[in-house]
Amino acid sequence: LVRVFKGYRLAECAWIRSKNAKLYLAIHAPRRGLLEIWQMRHGARKKAMQIGFGWSLHSSDQHRPTLFS
Repeated sequence: LVRVFKGYRLAECAWIRSKNAKLYLAIHAPRRGLLEIWQMRHGARKKAMQIGFGWSLHSSDQHRPTLFS
């Protein structure tokens, strides 16, 4: 682990590998109602979405994260 993400209390994480073999980290911050997607090679945040409260992040059979309420 090279990077420390601070301020993500009770966060849930999942790894995502794209079709072109890029690796991403999905971080769900339930206290903020936020889902963020970070690229792992250079550390840039690619996407941040307000998804609301009451959701939970789970891995599916295809090893892709899924949100459930």
